Amino acid sequence: MKARGFSLIEVVMAMAVLTIGIMGLSELQVIGVKGRDFARNITTASLLAHDLSANMDGWTYTDSRLNPLATVTSTTDPTVTAHWDMGRLVTVTTKAEFGEVANDTNATTSGALGTGYTGIASPSGFYRYWNVFALSLSGGTTAKLVQIIVRWNEPGFGMRQVAFSTVLTNPQGLYR
Repeated sequence: MKARGFSLIEVVMAMAVLTIGIMGLSELQVIGVKGRDFARNITTASLLAHDLSANMDGWTYTDSRLNPLATVTSTTDPTVTAHWDMGRLVTVTTKAEFGEVANDTNATTSGALGTGYTGIASPSGFYRYWNVFALSLSGGTTAKLVQIIVRWNEPGFGMRQVAFSTVLTNPQGLYR
């Protein structure tokens, strides 16, 4: 007579294979949650950058928060590109010209938005910075190139950032 059913070794092996499979799926779940959180942070940072840009459109062209750091002739000028990446460390080596949060050592002028800012307040852990460059193009055209950088701490990776730029034109006319 032939024996029917499974031996104990077959059951243990099946359980081991099943356990390994479940562990792999749980790791995918963790990766998915981290990815969702990262995407939410990028979206939040992008919203904060666009909000600041929209509010800058309402500032006067001579507002002290729009004082140029330097005059450049191109958006790819080394002075501009040197300020794009603030790095992964909490404390940066190249400071931004302006920062949103008071007493922020990563900005030359911290607390620059002030208490009267009418835009969206940054959630805890998000930091807005901006640099302004006088953009002098051929033919006497002048404008202000504004870099907006939003940073946040991504656990396990260090500081992350979203960078955005906009150009503000002189309301007195583009030509001197």
